[in-house]
Amino acid sequence: MGNALRKLATRGDTGTALAVVECLTDSSRSVRDAVPAVLERIAEKGDKATIVAITEHLEHAIPKVRQVAVRALGRLAEKGNAEATNALIKRLTDDDGGVRQAAIFALLLFADERDPDVVTGIAERLEDDNHFVCVAAVNAPC
Repeated sequence: MGNALRKLATRGDTGTALAVVECLTDSSRSVRDAVPAVLERIAEKGDKATIVAITEHLEHAIPKVRQVAVRALGRLAEKGNAEATNALIKRLTDDDGGVRQAAIFALLLFADERDPDVVTGIAERLEDDNHFVCVAAVNAPC
C-alpha cells in the first residue's frame, strides 16, 4: 500500500490522507499497519482534518484499530498538540495493553514531557498488569 500511495499522492493532499485514515478499519492487518507510515509520508504534520479523522478511530471497538490509530496520531501531531495529548492520555487506560503501550510511545513523540498529565499518566502505567506497558513506562524519559 505504501509504495503505491507515495507514487499517487502529493504531500499535503488532505483528501488522500483522509482516504488512508479509512484504511485503519481495513480487514487486512498489513494494510492497517501501513497507515501510520503512509500518513507520515503524505500528510502534513499537524494537518487538523487528518488528526480529527484519526482521533475518531481511538474509540473503535477493535483494539488493533485503536492501537494503529494511536501510532498514526503520534506520528502526525505537532509538538505540544494539546488535543492529541489529551486523546492519548485517555488511551493510557485503554482495556488493551497494546493500545496502552502504543499510547506511551506516541506521547513521547510529540507531547511535552514536562506536562504533569503526561508524567502522571505514564507513571501510573509503572504498575500496569501488562509487562510490556510497564517496560515502556519505565523507559519513558519523563
